[in-house]
Amino acid sequence: MFLNKKTPLVAVDINSNSVMVAQLNTVNGKPELMSLGVMPLEKGSVVSGVIGKPSKVIDALRLLLKTEKIKCRHAVTSVWDPIIRKIKMPTVPEKELPKKIYELAEQHIPFDIKKMLIDYKITEQAQIEKNEESLSEKKYFIQEAMEVLLVAISKEIVNDRLDILIEAGLNPVIVDMDIFASINALKLIRDLPATGLVVLLDLANPVSRINILSNSNFLFLQDDPAIIFSSYGDEPPPNPLLALSKKIKKNNIIKNLNEDSFLQKGISEKQLLDEEIAEKLFIDGVLEKMETIFTLIDQKTSEQIEHIFLFGDGALISDLDSMLADHFSTRVEIVNPFKSISVSSKHFNLETLNRLGPLLTTVVGLALRRFNYN
Repeated sequence: MFLNKKTPLVAVDINSNSVMVAQLNTVNGKPELMSLGVMPLEKGSVVSGVIGKPSKVIDALRLLLKTEKIKCRHAVTSVWDPIIRKIKMPTVPEKELPKKIYELAEQHIPFDIKKMLIDYKITEQAQIEKNEESLSEKKYFIQEAMEVLLVAISKEIVNDRLDILIEAGLNPVIVDMDIFASINALKLIRDLPATGLVVLLDLANPVSRINILSNSNFLFLQDDPAIIFSSYGDEPPPNPLLALSKKIKKNNIIKNLNEDSFLQKGISEKQLLDEEIAEKLFIDGVLEKMETIFTLIDQKTSEQIEHIFLFGDGALISDLDSMLADHFSTRVEIVNPFKSISVSSKHFNLETLNRLGPLLTTVVGLALRRFNYN
């Protein structure tokens, strides 16, 4: 397939428990689900975002592509937990910006910069107050400045992901960040700039993350915008998608998700969730972290939290959204990108997809991406 800005890329989400693939087409300006698949990974295949067993991941991805009958070879994938910093810097000519960004990265990134991939985005123009002091007088003046979102990730981590996709027969053309992909999916159902101050609560397995957005931009409560914590006990429960994949694996034949699988037949929520997830999830720990977030936000800004968006494994726990809403007197919404995606009833069970929506946020967000030569 020829690659252009309309090509529906193959989204590949590689996490600690599974490999997911998805593909979205655009029909009359609205995304339409083309394919969706998940394959469990052997324990230790991916640890803290690092590929531990490349051959296992490659085999799982190859089988998924074959089972889902995906013909497109151009792919988008993501990595998790990049280093993100917000920096104010004097305005410089565009041609000098990459060099200046690199110099700033050396100051703000606590690793060997030669081993990191650096990217950036100018978020807004600003003004900074400068002062010059001499023996005779002190002078103040205003200097035009820009606010830059600086992103850094290990070259080794990125190259490992690219190698996996290449070995599986794909041509990776975009590498995104998990959090950006999730935000991309969230924008399908919410106008974030109009939503005000929001909390993104990703209760993933085994590590959870909290990010705060103000008018769709990261609000930094510390050096890094993400607050990371473990929300499970010493023995993390299985990822629900992993358990589902095992359920549909019969006689060593893994069925895909768009034909005769559980998404076609439907499956009850009790089957979907292992009861131990609700028992082992540290709800008190989540509430404690969120209390800290609310306190820090009160110290940082006069804005009030308008929404808590919930996704990840924990979003499937019964009544968790209402529990959080009651505790914090704030609107809580379980993220379901399929609310705004056309789904064929001939190939998928929409009811089941809606239940799985919170777990598929990243891969859907990736599938929304398009390649741009610019």
